[in-house]
Amino acid sequence: MASSESDEYKGTLERELGVTDKVDLTVPYSEVAKAFPSEDPHPRTFEHSIIAEKELRTWADARGWEVSMAPEALPEGSKSLPPVRFRFRKVK
Repeated sequence: MASSESDEYKGTLERELGVTDKVDLTVPYSEVAKAFPSEDPHPRTFEHSIIAEKELRTWADARGWEVSMAPEALPEGSKSLPPVRFRFRKVK
């Protein structure tokens, strides 16, 4: 994925997080992977790469969000990739 394309997805994600009044929000894995693609392919899908986790955490931390995977948000027995949870905290 081209850098400009991932920048567009980052901008969309930043706007989504900026306008929400929620302090706990889940975002589909595929959307976050498009914003923060790693060089490594995902072993379970050809649709997107693995999330560049260090880059995502640094980006989120600078904006006051903690990130984690949210497998509990999936229906029982689901084989889908878990969404990514963003929890708002005050910026340091």
